[in-house]
Amino acid sequence: MFTDFTKILEAPFVAQSQFRAKEQIKFKIKMENYYLNSLGRVYKLQKLNSEYMRTIEAIYEDAIMYVSYTWHNARFENRMPKKESQKTEWTFIKDKTFQSHIILSNEKLEGLNTRTNLNISREDHKNCLQSIEKEYSLFPKLPSSYLVVMQTFDILAFETYLSYIHSYNFTNNGWELDKWIKIQPQELEHMESTNIGLGMYSNNSFFKNGKFNLKFTGYGKAHNKYCAIFDYYCDYSQVKMQDKDNPNVQRNGTSYYHGQIWINLSTGDLERGTMQESYIALQEGLSKKPINIRRKVLCETIEGEEANSEN
Repeated sequence: MFTDFTKILEAPFVAQSQFRAKEQIKFKIKMENYYLNSLGRVYKLQKLNSEYMRTIEAIYEDAIMYVSYTWHNARFENRMPKKESQKTEWTFIKDKTFQSHIILSNEKLEGLNTRTNLNISREDHKNCLQSIEKEYSLFPKLPSSYLVVMQTFDILAFETYLSYIHSYNFTNNGWELDKWIKIQPQELEHMESTNIGLGMYSNNSFFKNGKFNLKFTGYGKAHNKYCAIFDYYCDYSQVKMQDKDNPNVQRNGTSYYHGQIWINLSTGDLERGTMQESYIALQEGLSKKPINIRRKVLCETIEGEEANSEN
């Protein structure tokens, strides 16, 4: 028995790619933002619990798949010390959609780009951000509305990590156990950053990733499904938020984040993703104010009665 277990761990993990066009999976994502004072004590807590459907619209040559997302519901909660918690059902998010893509193989994608004379992934990245900005343009003009944008980028982040896992898997015929791999995010290759203003903040607002580190850690079980578990971390990502109408009001800071990705052994798809992020910044405007936010994110699939309910 021990010998069999050792053989399993010593063999590379090879991610399956059992994606199907028009396949739909329902997810729930929970985000908690802890606002800390200079002593590290929480003076404000924001929670956003949401559900959404991911649809695989098309898959091309096992190189890239196009996906769309539809929000089903979102519940916002704001807590302040010694004050009653405020809970709100955000109906304005229901049925809003956005698009993205997941790369399954960089080599196959390069071949596809050569034959079509297009840089598909970069064009789709631009189209994704445009679809979000257009769809979210009618959201209430409240600072808390930007939490939906934050959660949207969390969803896209987990899908990006899924891309990293499959792309490396194809190039290297699997993953060795307990070996850190440095992955350079695509925007770093072109010295670019991701625009995160999306019509709510200035177009000068951006998030620029540092180098991403990923490791196959072992196996586990989530939702009664066997999964491969990956640890990841990314240090020193640059973040800038600038007011849309007043450029003197801005927030410059740094993000450090880490977490886990659980990949379903049968399908090769995301079963669970976690993230903890520390965001440190300086708010500038009429006065300067240090900002320290600790974020916790959990994204996972929903099945059975829970998936069929519209709570």
